[in-house]
Amino acid sequence: MELNPDTDLTIDVSDLTKEFRDFPIIMYRYMQQRAKAEAQRDIYKAKLKEVRGQVFKELKQDTTQKHTALSFEAEIDTHSRVIEANLKFIQAEHDASTWGGAVDSMRAKKDALIQLGSDRRKEM
Repeated sequence: MELNPDTDLTIDVSDLTKEFRDFPIIMYRYMQQRAKAEAQRDIYKAKLKEVRGQVFKELKQDTTQKHTALSFEAEIDTHSRVIEANLKFIQAEHDASTWGGAVDSMRAKKDALIQLGSDRRKEM
């Protein structure tokens, strides 16, 4: 089952029984996807740190260039491998944030379902 917030976050008020029945597995899948995105973000964060360390060591070993602390940092930050690793980390952060937002939206759907269920019971 593919996750689709456009359909998963809608509520069919004419069939609340189905909505309540389907909600737990859909919520679980969103939580699972968020966890995967957060794990990927953490991996890319560690990779960025590793690449920065490697570039630092390479620059430190290059005795032909003299650097101040600021120029050293600038040299590391503008290195192509660091830029590439940083872009991957930024994308992974975006994905984790997006899935986190989707989980928050699913929680809002849960609250709406509870309220709709309560309203239906009052009508009976």
